[in-house]
Amino acid sequence: MHRIDAVFACAYHADGQAPHAVADHFWRKPNPGMIVEGLRRLNGAAARSAMVGDKPGDIAAARAAGLGFTVLVARDASGVASDCSADAVVRSLREAVKTLAQSGATRGAP
Repeated sequence: MHRIDAVFACAYHADGQAPHAVADHFWRKPNPGMIVEGLRRLNGAAARSAMVGDKPGDIAAARAAGLGFTVLVARDASGVASDCSADAVVRSLREAVKTLAQSGATRGAP
């Protein structure tokens, strides 16, 4: 059985209020900072970790962090960029979970 060990969110945004008004913060996707910090805090191994995202920028951040498997949830064809390098593209979170389980992408992950 798989589990969620943590959830991370980036408070920094170009339209944010001080001190969070930072347009290109290292944690802001497609930068890998939030993922890298999550791996550090959880003693994770990037190659044995997976990312499920709903934007090509999520996949770019996962790739930049060295994650081993990526899934893009695209509810319609307009949500998929031609340059998106996700390992799998699915239509729902349920389908993403099924894809991760079938791929064995996180098997043995901490």
